[in-house]
Parts: sequence; C-alpha cells; structure tokens
Amino acid sequence: MARSSMPDGISPNKVNAAQERRAEHIKERLVAQGVGRDEAEKRALREAIDEVPSGGRAVGGASTKSPDQGDSST
Repeated sequence: MARSSMPDGISPNKVNAAQERRAEHIKERLVAQGVGRDEAEKRALREAIDEVPSGGRAVGGASTKSPDQGDSST
C-alpha cells in the first residue's frame, strides 16, 4: 500500500509497516467481497490503524505459579 495514497485524515507518519501489511490483507478481503479497489484501500487502512494490536500475550491465561507453589491452605 503506497504511502502517497493515504486517505484523508491519516498521517503517513503514523502508519507503521505492520499496519500497512494488515491493511493490504484487509484490502484484498474487501475487494474479494466486491468493494472497489479505491474504497477498499481507504477502508482497509483506516481499519488497520484503528485495530487494537493483541501484542501476542494471552490475557487471563494460565497461572504463572509453578506447580509446587499451590494453595497452602489445604
């Protein structure tokens, strides 16, 4: 996705490489759904920027205690 074709209201300085890659995937999905390329590019970039990254960490996952640090009340 070329930085020169940023939709209105989006600064090219605020878009990182990962967001551009996500936007490209989103754009292809939208085009496959029948959205025109220009409109798909605008929507995809906005969606990629607005998306909250997961950061790769599971929230509320397994306990960090080791098995021998179990509850001492039993």
